[in-house]
Amino acid sequence: MPDPLWERLISVDHFARETESTLRRLHLAADPTPPLCLPDPDAGESREPPTRHQ
Repeated sequence: MPDPLWERLISVDHFARETESTLRRLHLAADPTPPLCLPDPDAGESREPPTRHQ
């Protein structure tokens, strides 16, 4: 006997909606600023890792 819920969940339309929803949430949650500071090229190599801007 066919299961309507299963048929809906495996449909191409459902997959497209879920994919769009996931991508939208990832985009909105993304940090719009660069996450790390770039090292000062004139300061020489630093042993410390770059830090986030506050």
